[in-house]
Amino acid sequence: MKTTLFAWILALVVMSTTAFALPLNVVSVEVDDFVLTPNDINRMDVQRNAEHLVEIRFTPTQDIRNAELEIFVSGFEFRDIHPIRDSTGIFDADANVTYTKRLSFKLTDEVDEDDYKLRLMFSDRNGVETIQTYNLKFDVPRHSLRVEDIVFTPNGAVKAGQALLTTIRIENKGEKREDDVRIEVKIPELGIVGVDYIDEIRTGREEETEEIFMKIPACAKGGDYQVNIRVMYNQLHDIGTATAFVHILPDSSCEKSAAPSVLVTLDGTEPVDENLTLPKQPTFEKNEAPKVMDGGEWDNMSTLRRGLEVTLIVLLVTLTTLGVLIGVSRMARRD
Repeated sequence: MKTTLFAWILALVVMSTTAFALPLNVVSVEVDDFVLTPNDINRMDVQRNAEHLVEIRFTPTQDIRNAELEIFVSGFEFRDIHPIRDSTGIFDADANVTYTKRLSFKLTDEVDEDDYKLRLMFSDRNGVETIQTYNLKFDVPRHSLRVEDIVFTPNGAVKAGQALLTTIRIENKGEKREDDVRIEVKIPELGIVGVDYIDEIRTGREEETEEIFMKIPACAKGGDYQVNIRVMYNQLHDIGTATAFVHILPDSSCEKSAAPSVLVTLDGTEPVDENLTLPKQPTFEKNEAPKVMDGGEWDNMSTLRRGLEVTLIVLLVTLTTLGVLIGVSRMARRD
């Protein structure tokens, strides 16, 4: 009798301290509109470097309070940087009502091509988690190139008028080998472009371009400029992009010999250089007529003219006489 009573008491204690799983049934789970079956032998093929939508439908058999739903994938080496997980906020759910929760996870191209499990976990404050697992296969795209690194020479800054050399390292993240890869480097604000080709990049390998030459215009303004990188592959049908920035130092000689500014008129006349000095024109006060000389001033001008005419005649006579004397003197010498 005592043994039976003790067993009942022990069972009651265990039941009072045991937490039960959340009372709910998972109706369906879809990834990108594909219905998954828990622990099924078939696997869903999921592409890397893409975001995938997960839709979960569930029905509680009892009222649930302060619950949350989390999805996650384990086994990714860089999960602390790019975690493959998502979760809802805290929610309540009533019994016998079907709810839909939409979550998503993103796969970077750093994820290894392998078999993984997608885990769904329902939990509340003090209950046991309800977990279901689904088989997934993470696959790689057929063609995929990624810019791994961009190196400028000189590094840090380049002076206007000098050359900028760019080296780009590219990794093949796809299933296929890529041939004749075209790499274009462009600074749109300066209108300069450089191009190079890589003959072959094997799957999982990295290759570098030669130094791509671009000359910075001599009088480019100083500042930071965006550099656009375009990688064309798969017979030039696919394009990958990347951006970087380069700092340009201005050329001081361009600042000293700056071009003169120009004024543009709105009346259709020609532009005028504001630094151009024009001859000073005579001005008149308002309602002032040009000055007219009187009779006395005209007499003075006539006298001066006559004096100049007499002086010119005397000068001509003197020169003529001197010429005659010189000629006579030379004839006498000959005789």
